[in-house]
Amino acid sequence: MDGLGGPGAAIYAYALLGILSSMVLHNIATMLRVWPVAGALFLYVKHFLDEEIGIVITVVYWLTYCFSAAALASTVADTLAIFNLSNGPTAAIMIVAIAIPIALNSLSLNQFRNIEIGLGTYKIVVALVVILAMNVINSEQSWSNNEIPKSDTHNIRENHLQERESLFLGGRPHQAAGWFGGFMSSIFLGSFSLVGIEVVAVAAQETVVYQRRTSELTSQTRWTITDQFSWPARWVPIVISVLYIWGTWSVAANIPSDDLLQFYPTGNLTGSALGPCQASIFIDASCQIGNGHGMAKALTILLMISLTFTATSAVYASSRTLYGFASDMIQSRQVQEGSFLGKIFDFCARTNKYNVPQNAVFVSAWLIWVPFLKFTNAETFAQVTSLFTDMGSVCCILVWACESFAAARLYYSYKRHRTQVELVGDAAGSAPMQRYLHVEDKGWYIRNMLLSVSAGILSLLVVVLGGIMYVLETKTALQGAASFGVLCFFLALYAILKLNRGLRRDGVLHVWKLNPLDKSSDFQSRLDSLNRARARAGVLVQPSSHDPGVNP
Repeated sequence: MDGLGGPGAAIYAYALLGILSSMVLHNIATMLRVWPVAGALFLYVKHFLDEEIGIVITVVYWLTYCFSAAALASTVADTLAIFNLSNGPTAAIMIVAIAIPIALNSLSLNQFRNIEIGLGTYKIVVALVVILAMNVINSEQSWSNNEIPKSDTHNIRENHLQERESLFLGGRPHQAAGWFGGFMSSIFLGSFSLVGIEVVAVAAQETVVYQRRTSELTSQTRWTITDQFSWPARWVPIVISVLYIWGTWSVAANIPSDDLLQFYPTGNLTGSALGPCQASIFIDASCQIGNGHGMAKALTILLMISLTFTATSAVYASSRTLYGFASDMIQSRQVQEGSFLGKIFDFCARTNKYNVPQNAVFVSAWLIWVPFLKFTNAETFAQVTSLFTDMGSVCCILVWACESFAAARLYYSYKRHRTQVELVGDAAGSAPMQRYLHVEDKGWYIRNMLLSVSAGILSLLVVVLGGIMYVLETKTALQGAASFGVLCFFLALYAILKLNRGLRRDGVLHVWKLNPLDKSSDFQSRLDSLNRARARAGVLVQPSSHDPGVNP
């Protein structure tokens, strides 16, 4: 990112991405508070936006984390270069790095959640260690620079201005779109750093199982669902954004802007593999002090472990997406039992004794071969890693856009029909429990609609405008395939699904509209579908009176 737009562009890019991810997570959280089910993100788009868009989003979202897991595992392989290991030990470490995410995702959901909390703490500690290491390196470099004789000049002010690094890079030979292109490219490239931030909300809410307290609840119980997280995960986007901004500021002072071209135009962490220290910009900065690169090797080990655990979260997201989609296709009878597709979906929807979709975990790890390209061709390995990084970013942000628009339609429809519909019924089949998105401030709906629409539009701008600028800034046509290849795939698959439904049922001219939610009966049918999905998942049967928001 620094090599595209300079340190200033990278800092502003992470700030903007932090705001965007907070807006998206806010919208997803509100829906998850009501329907915490596997495959939730697919179901929200399917029912509140469009069924075909929901299917496309599921495929794209699944590919997002397949690509992300492969890119992260490849980055682990790339960072091993600093140890100068032979192929045998390198392959063994890579196999372990691939096996750990699969093994952890085979544990029960509650066990996995507890492990994720610990791993999240570890990753924050690693980030702080890396940032503080950059500060130490900078102090060492500053001491060395003070020993260099200053040029003989009487114009001290001019001399200092000439020595200062530019915060924004523009007009350089490798930049076709100037400082704005570098800034937008930094946003596009930096988005991979926040891929998976919504998994925090999904994982947290999927483990919420409310107690049955029928003696304390009646059919008239009203539960106020606020627009806030009720757990510390709401601070995740802010904390991560602050760490990235802090880290960018720290490392930018240690590497001259002219040296940043060695990382251009690669993925988020991987370098162009020109040397053992160039797998990461942080490792490159650490290699500048000390004999034997001791600090660089220590940071490399910490980064490798952190990347492996991040890949664990990516496998979780992809496997739960596939499992939720397969289960919905079977439950809704959209595939024929015994057909080829029916057998595939049935295989992916099976769970083990811990109620974990083990088959979906294995299927989602279909790109485990990518890190081993390192042993064939270094250039191909670097290109594939960079391509998967960019494609994962585009896929995820497209999902953010669709989730935001789905939330906007939920807010609008519920504001319009809230006196005529039942938001959540009782999964036990007894008297319905009235639970509303009930807020005293009537402006709450307007604010949230504006927030969700703004998040959706901003996400599309990052993909389209950021992608265009990134293509202009890069030197190979392969990079353009990341953004526009995914967009073309999205639109093509959407058109195919729409035409298929039009030719089979509704007519080609009548299938392009979004799901009708104008009538309260139509909106209620969508709510009922989500309620049934929640009931099948066995969560949120009835809330405990000790839960926040319950008003008997």
